[in-house]
Amino acid sequence: MENSSNLILPTHKGTESAAGPADVETINIDKNALVTVGSTSVDNLEAALVALKSSRPALAVQIRAHRELPVQKLAEVMDAVKRAGITKIAFIGTSQE
Repeated sequence: MENSSNLILPTHKGTESAAGPADVETINIDKNALVTVGSTSVDNLEAALVALKSSRPALAVQIRAHRELPVQKLAEVMDAVKRAGITKIAFIGTSQE
């Protein structure tokens, strides 16, 4: 795949949390591929994440995507996270309701 990214899944040993609650930002993606980090749109996602990371070096992100979102749109968000220099990524499942 020409535009693929390597995804490194985290491993964890021990009982302490890898990131504290203050170091985690949630990215929500609706089924129309509208992204929000706080009140930031997809167009400004990378810049918003770079700004957050500069003030919070241990920043981790959680990505919550709508279950009908095309995989390509999720990949675009993941690429923006990668370009922002964030390496701690988690995915949040959504309910079927």
